[in-house]
Amino acid sequence: MTSLAVRTILPAALVLIAALTAPPAAALEAAVSFSSRSDGDIPRVTGETEFTCSDTVYAIIETEDFAAGTHDIELQWFDPRGERQELTRFKAHSDGGATMIWAWMRLHGPDNSGLVRTFDPAHGMRDFIGQWTVKTYIDQHQVDTAHFDMLC
Repeated sequence: MTSLAVRTILPAALVLIAALTAPPAAALEAAVSFSSRSDGDIPRVTGETEFTCSDTVYAIIETEDFAAGTHDIELQWFDPRGERQELTRFKAHSDGGATMIWAWMRLHGPDNSGLVRTFDPAHGMRDFIGQWTVKTYIDQHQVDTAHFDMLC
């Protein structure tokens, strides 16, 4: 009876070992840069790394060999304290080849702070000042980690 169990388990074990030792699929290469400028609804690639608390921050993902089809995109925005501040998820369609995809974030101060922020733009935003980290995933694979500075 033991040999029967070994024969039943052995093929499953070989499949598992083959899957674990198979060469990885070609990794998608993507670069993330940031910008606060846009032409209409499309951000301009500027390579900015410093923003104010009133800027819209665009994270621009550029790829050269993007597979044609629909892809799951996820960006995790971490504030200077290391806490995830925002989570952006969406589906993007590509015809293949060189592709530019973007997401954006804009900080909002506390309610009723408009007048005070006229004189002190950092009012209620002190926890957001410093280096931010954005982790970018395409089809559940992390493709980049990029940083920018928020200066209010």
